[in-house]
Amino acid sequence: MDHITIEEYQNKDFESVIALLVHSFKSKFCHRQNLSVHDIKDIISASWDLKAGAPAYIHFVAKQNQNIVGVILIHCSKKEMKEYQLFPYAKGMASLTSYRCF
Repeated sequence: MDHITIEEYQNKDFESVIALLVHSFKSKFCHRQNLSVHDIKDIISASWDLKAGAPAYIHFVAKQNQNIVGVILIHCSKKEMKEYQLFPYAKGMASLTSYRCF
């Protein structure tokens, strides 16, 4: 199995994240709501309107062979965000155990 890296979310990752979420949820949405894959993509795209560096979130992607295979999104209070900024991490790698956002 190839190594998985955790990297800070970048705006360029948006389409790949949406594709991953659509793939993950399409069976439930298509079956229960009678939605097409395109409808699901539109709904998720509208609700996942997060930009890199959004002040209330810590947002990472998991990559394997440069493909996004997972998403980590942590919603934090202002206090927790200040604490997070005190723990810089190595570019391209993160240790979530260092952060106190739950």
